Amino acid sequence: MLAIEPGATLHAAPDPSSAVVATLDWDLVTVLEWQEGRAWQLVRLADGRTGHVRATALRSPVDYRAGFQRIDGNWRMIAFIAGD
Repeated sequence: MLAIEPGATLHAAPDPSSAVVATLDWDLVTVLEWQEGRAWQLVRLADGRTGHVRATALRSPVDYRAGFQRIDGNWRMIAFIAGD
């Protein structure tokens, strides 16, 4: 998964008042056990640290994606991809 919320915090427990393990900024993380509908997900960083991050701050890199390009001074969608 990708942390899509700049400054998202990785916490020691699924509680915003718990200790902050790391601050995420477009980091790729491994979800250790995805729990659909849960507000927090347990993840591991590339350096091995683990913690909990809000599910709303995560997005799958094979989800919907759009590509934009500036053409004649205006931004235009030039690609839209669903899935991988």
